[in-house]
Amino acid sequence: MKKIIALFGLGVLSLGLLFGFSNSNVYASTGSDTPQVMYSVLPESTIVTDEGVTIDVYKTPLLRAGGNGSWDLKGTEPWILNGNGTPQKDSTYRSSGGDYMMRVPAHKLYSKTPIYDLGPSTAVTLYEEDPDNPDDYVTSWTVFPSSTSKDYVVRNINRFLDGANNYAEFYTMHENMYSTDGGRIEGVKYYD
Repeated sequence: MKKIIALFGLGVLSLGLLFGFSNSNVYASTGSDTPQVMYSVLPESTIVTDEGVTIDVYKTPLLRAGGNGSWDLKGTEPWILNGNGTPQKDSTYRSSGGDYMMRVPAHKLYSKTPIYDLGPSTAVTLYEEDPDNPDDYVTSWTVFPSSTSKDYVVRNINRFLDGANNYAEFYTMHENMYSTDGGRIEGVKYYD
């Protein structure tokens, strides 16, 4: 019996090597007229914050579903990144809890950007908007220029659901600490 299990395991491993399977990538068809897309299954990095929130960072489009079983696009907007240091408030989007994701498209550092202590980076802070009280700080993390899109998945956010509608209204603030060509990133996306 042990020989059968060993041979089966060796066969599965061989098929995986032959067809390029690994534990960190999954290929999925995006439609009959489009090529397959590789999705990251394991995060590139994980940030555990003092607030009890976890942020998983993925470097390719994320396959894993959000809290209700699929990711729902909430909005798309440009980010101003012209290096003048002024914080920018982004739009507010409603979340039903579970996980909340922000996708920052690939972007290059403008060659004449002044370099600060952390190098070319921008701090992103997530808040829960509350019209009757001060907004709640949720967490923060750092974004760097990247040649690939990055998905920032914020987890453990159910405690921010509130109000009669039992939703959270999230927005981000991003510092403007480096410049991109054109002074902005087009197509930052927010998902719930």
